[in-house]
Amino acid sequence: MPFFSKIIDVIELIKSVLLLIILPMILSRFIKVKNANEIINVLFFFVIFPIVGADRNIFFDHLNVIALLSVLMAIRTIATGWIIKFIGERKYGREDAITYSLFAAFKNEGLVMILAASLFNEVAAIPALIATIFELIWVAFIELNLV
Repeated sequence: MPFFSKIIDVIELIKSVLLLIILPMILSRFIKVKNANEIINVLFFFVIFPIVGADRNIFFDHLNVIALLSVLMAIRTIATGWIIKFIGERKYGREDAITYSLFAAFKNEGLVMILAASLFNEVAAIPALIATIFELIWVAFIELNLV
């Protein structure tokens, strides 16, 4: 199960960064949309669904790797978020601590999935996909006041 199937083409990387980061940042300054959260959720679905579909056999054929990635992503997301929240509550109060813990726990997994799949292969996007699941679990913990 190779995570790196080829050498990165620097020109492709620059083109991807321009298309996936710079262009949306520029366009976002001119486009104002109501219900942006719903649009973002739909677009995020179109990022995740092809990754899962292309790699669905990996979830069954390599359970040991998926389990290890799940443990690592849970530690990276939930443990980091909890530690920051724990420290932040004592120093800044609950509201700021929640904000800081979400910043610490969340990464831009959608971008990671797109770049990994386009520059390497779909399998390289699996760690980001698993991390997304734990980021959503962390948000649920925060929303339900479980931490």
